[in-house]
Amino acid sequence: MSTAQGPGSSSNATLKDKEVDEEKGQNGDNSSDEQKDDEPDLKTPVGFWDHRLHHVKVEAFSKWALTTVVLMVFILAVLSIYWATLFRVEENLEKLTVYVVDFDGQAPYGAHTPIVGPAVMNTMLESVKESSHLGFVQYPPSHFGNDPIAVRQAVFDQYAWAAIIINANATDMLYSAVQNGNASYDPLGACQLVFIDSRDDTNW
Repeated sequence: MSTAQGPGSSSNATLKDKEVDEEKGQNGDNSSDEQKDDEPDLKTPVGFWDHRLHHVKVEAFSKWALTTVVLMVFILAVLSIYWATLFRVEENLEKLTVYVVDFDGQAPYGAHTPIVGPAVMNTMLESVKESSHLGFVQYPPSHFGNDPIAVRQAVFDQYAWAAIIINANATDMLYSAVQNGNASYDPLGACQLVFIDSRDDTNW
């Protein structure tokens, strides 16, 4: 059986639906207004000190503080290494061993009495008397098998920090330059200074 409804009942249902829709619309407008008040407008720029950016400020300051602490620790560590290398430099100079080997007058060069080698040795001995000096150590050529290359190898093997080698023909070349007037004579060729450096000489 079907129940007949009159025209009045359909109109009542329509009115109720409209009332419900209006109530929902009013509630939706109120909730949307509340959300607009709570949430910042993403299109409107605000200052850094705005209270709505509190979480952003906390994150920014925390990262800034962490970066500053890391940089401070790094700088202090590097500067400590730097200043340690300059601590008591003059007192520690004698720890730098320098070999002094005199090959002057050695065969086959020995026509004249050596004067270059003894002069370098005397200079070295005078410097040792000072309060601040390098660790000069005198060795005879026989200690290295009368081979200047062996002295170089000792420096390369880090047995000494440096070496001063007086060449075997130092005095003879000096006499020859004075007697014959050799304009091409280079006094720096009388000795060799050998040392190990951590820097490439071509980059100076």
